[in-house]
Amino acid sequence: VVYARELKARGVDVIDCSSGGLTGSATAARNAPRGLGFQVPYAERVRAEAGLPTMAVGLILDAPQAERILAEGQADIIAVGREAMNDPNWAVHAARALGLPDEGFPEWPQQYGWWLERREPGLRRLDGPALPFRRG
Repeated sequence: VVYARELKARGVDVIDCSSGGLTGSATAARNAPRGLGFQVPYAERVRAEAGLPTMAVGLILDAPQAERILAEGQADIIAVGREAMNDPNWAVHAARALGLPDEGFPEWPQQYGWWLERREPGLRRLDGPALPFRRG
């Protein structure tokens, strides 16, 4: 928090509140439980005590979780780097999960959207349980 205050005084606009974990275990949070959003409290504290916008990280897996963090004022930005590696279309899936109108696939990258549009009629004809990749 002290460091964040000094950075704010020097013109920094936002702080990425991560305890590391790029090549192994996160250093500052080594003994912290690894639950969902386990590093969000760092962002929340820096935001509150340093008065600087923060970016939260740390097992933020889906759109509803990310939206809750923002809505509760725990952070100003959400980073989902590893989730984006797991699902390169995370942002599109997040938009759908948060209620983006179901009007085709204009938000998808162009190289995918055209194919998804063509696939949709066939998916609508399928019987059986809902498929995880189906819209709606």
